[in-house]
Amino acid sequence: MRFFGFVARPFSRVDPLLAPYTGEPFSALRVNVRDIFAQGRASSVLLLGENGSGRSTLARQIATDYAPSGPVAFISGEENGRTLLQRVSIALGGGGATLTRSASGIELLLEQLAAEAAPPLLLLDSSAPAHGYLEEAALLLRAAAASRCFRVLLIGNPDLVQQLARTSQRGHDLASLQLSIPPLNARQTLDYMSAGVRAALGPNSNDVVITPDAAFLTAHRSAGRLRVINRITTSMLGFAAAEGRRVLTSWDAWNGHSDALGNGSSVVLPRPNPWPTPEVLQILNSSRQEFGIVLRRAADLAVGT
Repeated sequence: MRFFGFVARPFSRVDPLLAPYTGEPFSALRVNVRDIFAQGRASSVLLLGENGSGRSTLARQIATDYAPSGPVAFISGEENGRTLLQRVSIALGGGGATLTRSASGIELLLEQLAAEAAPPLLLLDSSAPAHGYLEEAALLLRAAAASRCFRVLLIGNPDLVQQLARTSQRGHDLASLQLSIPPLNARQTLDYMSAGVRAALGPNSNDVVITPDAAFLTAHRSAGRLRVINRITTSMLGFAAAEGRRVLTSWDAWNGHSDALGNGSSVVLPRPNPWPTPEVLQILNSSRQEFGIVLRRAADLAVGT
């Protein structure tokens, strides 16, 4: 969208350490996991969230926080011809290419992990697990609880606990803390949208204004889900650019939701008159009341809100 002067695509993948938005709920989760490991409250944590929830970025940030305390190994769930135990051993400098997916394999790996000067952190991503990955992840979770010589941060879908239980005869007995990434509220949605758009602008570009009402409707229409927020905001930017505007409005948000759920072609709905409708006004005032913003009447709402 050349109109805005973007030098990068808004909400595109970035280095986790350079993520535009690090506010709530991510900042509290980041501190919580850091303290869990530092205080020894648990040896393993399951970080749960749907695809596009920010879980991978958050996990990488947590791993960076942990790095001064001990070595970190990131092991994705993708198939690469080796077992998870083998990959952990190799990532930490061992020669575990012969480790098997068994109790004896775990024992040999534990010897290597226990020899580290500080407990290593294993960052395991089960988003797209290869065959046997979850079975071995469950073994590692139990070994971490029993040995206390290493830590595990396992990220995955909201049903990860059930997936792990299906791979093990011991069911849910994982001795792991479970933390879920919650949806963003309306205020967080505004901050997230603003940060993502601002980060994509060139150094000499004028700001893009996102009205609070636009963010409140985006939060409502997306149910606070990052992946949907990204798509709605991208559609909103397209509508504004087509009209030469640098202000994203409540109508852009309402229209953007329908466009984001479409087939990729721009969908421009006829704008009701008057706007907002009573239904939308109720949603806006609910958010305004929650965050201490003066309530609006239909006649008070200008076009650019």
